[in-house]
Formats: sequence, structure tokens, C-alpha cells
Amino acid sequence: MTKPLSASEAITFLRCAREWKYKYIDNLQLEDIDAFKFGRAFHETLDKGFTKENLSEDNLNVIQCMIEEYKHATEFLAPVIEREHRFYFKDEKGNQLATGVIDAIRQCSTTGRWWITEIKTASKIDQFKMDTIENDIQSNFYIINVGMLPYDHKLFQGISYEVITKSMKPQVFIKNIPFTPERASTFAINFGLLYAFMRNVNSEYKFDLPNVNSCMRYGQKCPFFNRCYQ
Repeated sequence: MTKPLSASEAITFLRCAREWKYKYIDNLQLEDIDAFKFGRAFHETLDKGFTKENLSEDNLNVIQCMIEEYKHATEFLAPVIEREHRFYFKDEKGNQLATGVIDAIRQCSTTGRWWITEIKTASKIDQFKMDTIENDIQSNFYIINVGMLPYDHKLFQGISYEVITKSMKPQVFIKNIPFTPERASTFAINFGLLYAFMRNVNSEYKFDLPNVNSCMRYGQKCPFFNRCYQ
């Protein structure tokens, strides 16, 4: 049985097919990027009060500052009623096409209206990315999954992106993306095509050139940079 596709895998493929091959076809061990470790540590500390990541004391202090500011900036929002919700997107035949984990669900206690919440850490707030975030694959993964969540889909409002900067004086940026059935339908069709293509890629697919625009991100080289250019 073909395994479900995650948002991370789809994003990797669209960003650089060669990176996707190394990670998902060849199953090469990924060299961890510091930004990933820090992001995981922030989420773990936010959810559990501690982290298993091996970080410096300075970084742990930064995380505590970020969490304090994040809680202060979001205290006016609807309360979180669930964290770390794993979902599956299925086709009409019941086949699991996609899987992922939603960071949190926020729901108003009086109206019952609810939002899927995506929490991200960043070195800085990129206004262009925030303005175009509604086209993000990850948020659209969530949108097409709404009908499968154990909440009244008629009261679903959309995606809430909550981005916090990595700093001793962090900033929090919140953007809500309203739900539209038309967008969900369009993405579901496009996703089906992408899924079919990716799951039929074989060794003959042309992985000759990496996407040089993605060789540097998060202030560091791609984890497979040395392998590509050796």
C-alpha cells in the first residue's frame, strides 16, 4: 500500500526534487539544521513545559522569553482546546493520500466557531511571506481535511497563523486566513494530481540538477548540500 504524503514531503519535492530523492527515496540520514532543532524545542516547551532537544542555555532562555511573549500576545484569542492533532486526507475510495499534524485547535466557548492553528518560529518576520501565506501547501493540507475533524465543519472559520521571532525581545505576528469551499476544492484536485505524479516517480526521473535557489535557507546550507556538490 502506498504511504500517505505529508505536507513536508510535498513542500520538499516542489522546492527541490533532488533533496526529496535523497530524503524520501534514498532514505539518507538528514543532517539536522539548527533552526529545525530550535523549532522543535519551542513546540515541546510550549506543549509540555520542557524539551528533549540538546540546546545551549542561551537558546533555552530565548525560548522562555518567546513563550512568555507568545502567551501574552495570544491571550485575547479563542482558547486552545486541542494540541498535536494528527489527520489523514482520504480520497473517495477511502485511500489515505495525506497525513500531518495540526499544531492546535482554537474554539470560541460561546459561538463554537473554531480555527486550525499553525504555530511557527522564525528568525524574522518576512512580510511578503506573511502576505502570501494563504497559498502555503501546509495550510491547504489542513483546509481539505476539515470535514474529517471531530468538530462541526459548518462552524469552521479558517487557518490562524501565529508566527513568533527568535529573540530575547520576540515579536508575534498573527494572520487569519478565512475558509472558502472553492479554494479547498481547487487544492484537493491539484493535490490529487501531485500525489499521483510523486508516487509514480522512478529511478529514471531526471534528478540531474538541484534547485540552487533552495541550497541556502534558514541561514544555513541544505542538509544535502555537500552531497550535491561533491
